[in-house]
Amino acid sequence: MILKSLHIISFGGLRNRDIDLSGGVNVIDGANESGKSSAAMFIKFIFYGLSAKGAKSGPTERQRYINRETMQASGFIIAENSRGQIYRLERTLIASDDGPLRERIRIINQATGDTVSGQNPGEYFFGVPEEVFTGTCFVAQASAVKPTVSSISRPTLGANSAVENLLTSADENLDIAKAVKKLDNVRRELLYKNGSGGEIAELKKKRAELQSEMESSRERAADIISASTSLDDIKNRIASLEEQKEHYGKLFAALDKITVKRRIDAAHQTREKIAKLESAISDMDASPLGVDFEESLIEAERDIRAYDEECIAYDERMPEFDAVANDLPNAEEIVEYIERAAASAHFRLGMFIGMIFAMFLSVGTIVAMYFLNFNAYIIPLGLGAVAFVLWVVFLILMTKKRRQLHTLLDEWEAESVDEIEIAVHDKLETLHRSTEVAQERERLIDSLGAAKLRFDAAEEQINNMAYAANVEIFDDIYDTIDALHGVASALREERGRIASKIENLHGRLEVLTEQLSGVDITTAELDALSVMNTEYGKMAADLDTDGIKNALRERDFTEGALNANYKRRSSLEEKLTEVGKLSHTPDQLATLITAADRRIEELTLRHDAIELAKSAILGAGESMRSGVIPKISEAASRIISGATERYNKLTIDSAFSCGLSNESDTVTSEYLSHGTGDLAYIALRIALADEVFRSEKPTIIFDESFAHIDSSRIKNVMRILSVASSNQYIVFTCRADETNAAKTLGCNTIKL
Repeated sequence: MILKSLHIISFGGLRNRDIDLSGGVNVIDGANESGKSSAAMFIKFIFYGLSAKGAKSGPTERQRYINRETMQASGFIIAENSRGQIYRLERTLIASDDGPLRERIRIINQATGDTVSGQNPGEYFFGVPEEVFTGTCFVAQASAVKPTVSSISRPTLGANSAVENLLTSADENLDIAKAVKKLDNVRRELLYKNGSGGEIAELKKKRAELQSEMESSRERAADIISASTSLDDIKNRIASLEEQKEHYGKLFAALDKITVKRRIDAAHQTREKIAKLESAISDMDASPLGVDFEESLIEAERDIRAYDEECIAYDERMPEFDAVANDLPNAEEIVEYIERAAASAHFRLGMFIGMIFAMFLSVGTIVAMYFLNFNAYIIPLGLGAVAFVLWVVFLILMTKKRRQLHTLLDEWEAESVDEIEIAVHDKLETLHRSTEVAQERERLIDSLGAAKLRFDAAEEQINNMAYAANVEIFDDIYDTIDALHGVASALREERGRIASKIENLHGRLEVLTEQLSGVDITTAELDALSVMNTEYGKMAADLDTDGIKNALRERDFTEGALNANYKRRSSLEEKLTEVGKLSHTPDQLATLITAADRRIEELTLRHDAIELAKSAILGAGESMRSGVIPKISEAASRIISGATERYNKLTIDSAFSCGLSNESDTVTSEYLSHGTGDLAYIALRIALADEVFRSEKPTIIFDESFAHIDSSRIKNVMRILSVASSNQYIVFTCRADETNAAKTLGCNTIKL
């Protein structure tokens, strides 16, 4: 199978990365922490998923590679099988804080559209489990490091064992020798080879003792039969009653959980009812007919009645004020008198001016006649004298009249006759207000005016309230007010009724809250939902009040009967002890013997299974030695001879000891350098993969596996791998030697 491209949507620290691949060797170059191991693990993830198991001190694969931002591991691979069919392999793993992991797997044939869901692509195409794939084709960083012996007192997995384990189980970390030894130890615990010891031998010895004791007890069985029979009946009855007690215990346990759930629901419903009622009151308060409706009505009615009272007071007292006002001078008469005086003064002024004009005319005439020699100038002179006399008279009269006029203007504080009317009215108004009666009259007028303003505002408010309350507006405003009082009373009663309901509901909620004190609501609801799906949950849910009472009576009766039978059983057992003095009854001994027989049979089967498993493991090793090992050794030798000039063969002997040899020398794996040992180990993995996978060969992945191999051998390894064109290899590295070698050979190189 050839992987054509990797499409990483979200995996580890990688997001939205596409990697195009080709057949043969692909080298993916990246610095440390660039995501090479994540990209390598992504391939394994698509084919086999992520394991939920991890080392004791480290995170699991899921914890390590699920992206922390998206809480997902997802992507797809485009791959081509050996028959040239193109497939899209999809896998998405979604984690959540409050639920189980969800995983979706799809294998899509790009040509036909046929889809397989839920099956691991690795098992679908290669037919092997994950352990075989990772033990052969997935060479991670740690896998390329050859196991060693750390100490004499506590040896770890040696090189020979690692080779044996890899060949027999495709897992270098599974110690076959230790497994065989452990099976042998378990077999010894069950039964020694000579049959003298072990758990099976001990059980057989105990069974013989029980059989002897049962035969001895039968000699005195006649005296015990009656008591034993009664005891058996009591035990059966106790068993039946205990079943009934358990039945009622489960029933009431379910009922308790359901009751808690009902209380939770009742509390929730009560809160909803309270909220609805409080919302209704809030709506009433916020509407035009709200909480201030009646108070506003009363205030408006108070303003209406206040105006009526002001009108009555005005009607009663104004005649008294008007009578007082009539005693004051008449403004019109005063104005008329002053205007007549002004007219007389103007007339006298006119006459005064006319006499001046007549005197000038007389003088002019006399002068003219004198120069013209007319002797009749005596007449004009006489007329001038008369005019002079009249002028003096009118001057005196005018002066007197003007003085009188000015005195009147000063008295009424006027600047001119044109302003006299205003000045007289102002003076009389001031005079009128200067009296206490005038002040009271003014207060009454002002009070009536203010009451009128409040009346108009109140009347408008009452009309608006009547419109909002859908009440008819009567001609008599008091009829409208009475109708609005009826509406206000109804609203007050309705609000009181709702408030009473809220108070009752709060009381009920307080009781429910106290009953639910200390209850974890979420857990209680989940418990109730879980128990509702059980038989006892359904029975408890169907119980009404009478049913619960009956169940309580039945439970109390059962517990009473059970206690009575417990006492009866104790009495019979004491009687049997006194009669027989036996440690066990024949029935008990028979039960113990039967149990011992079953245990002996079970342990014997386990003993035989262990022997069979040990034989199978040893047989598998022999089969591997005789059949598969030569083929794998030959294939690995081709890689070794092509990669090194010093060695041309990889050997594996009957003890699974691995070594490298040439024409003159053989070096076992324990004495090889780190890099050469890694090269031998990698060659063995490649050869094993070719042997394990016949029809559909998977891509072999190397994650920093050549870290200890020198540059010249890397070139040779790259050349050998590139020649195997039927296989695909992906090498993840941070070393320039591996990238340069791949470029020199024309292999596909990718910068991560």
